[in-house]
Amino acid sequence: MSLVATYRTAQNELKQLEARLTALHQSDAVQRHLEFSRLLSELMAQFSMTEREVEEILFPSRAVEKRVSADEAPRRRRQRVLHTYLNPMTGERIETRGSNHSILKAWISQYGREVVRGWKVQP
Repeated sequence: MSLVATYRTAQNELKQLEARLTALHQSDAVQRHLEFSRLLSELMAQFSMTEREVEEILFPSRAVEKRVSADEAPRRRRQRVLHTYLNPMTGERIETRGSNHSILKAWISQYGREVVRGWKVQP
């Protein structure tokens, strides 16, 4: 698309948006909301209150929920289960939380996964 065509397209879109904005501005519902917002801002300024304070007055249960959730400690991931393996050939014992343990990998490559699973010590 040429630069002039892009310009004209943008100009048409702007005209459509301006028409839509004018229609919204003339709407009674929008006028009521704008007036309410203006009056609320003036009232908040008169009493030196913030939006958060007004929200706490209007919706006390939400304010309590927000404070409680903010006070909670950050949640941590659940710790993996500790697995213990005992090699019957060597008597060597290892404890691991995953299969990324170097000795466990060596045993699996040497003896096979199913055999090593049999070495798992039950808690």
